[in-house]
Amino acid sequence: MFDLLVDIYSTPEELVDAEPVQSDGTLLHGDVPASFLRVSGNRRYLSAGAGVVVDARMALEYRAGITDTCEVRNVRTREGSAVPGVPSAYHVLYADEGRRRQHVELDLQILT
Repeated sequence: MFDLLVDIYSTPEELVDAEPVQSDGTLLHGDVPASFLRVSGNRRYLSAGAGVVVDARMALEYRAGITDTCEVRNVRTREGSAVPGVPSAYHVLYADEGRRRQHVELDLQILT
């Protein structure tokens, strides 16, 4: 079911001179099996907020601690090569662990 590998980074907001700044992040989970889920159309909008665009939806093996302060980076095949036409980094907008915690579904937005 999971045909890709990704790395999950935690990117909490830090204060530098009393100004909020995104950190480079620290590796939270490495080599996590994942797969993109189908989304009708190229993009969809979350009902949680106006103007929030979801570029992709991903399912991955259950890992604890994945929240909206995380990023999915290094999207690659199981053999380690880059996936053509797929950005290598995404910001997690929403993480749904589900009731049985068998996998985690993520709403993602492309990092620019």
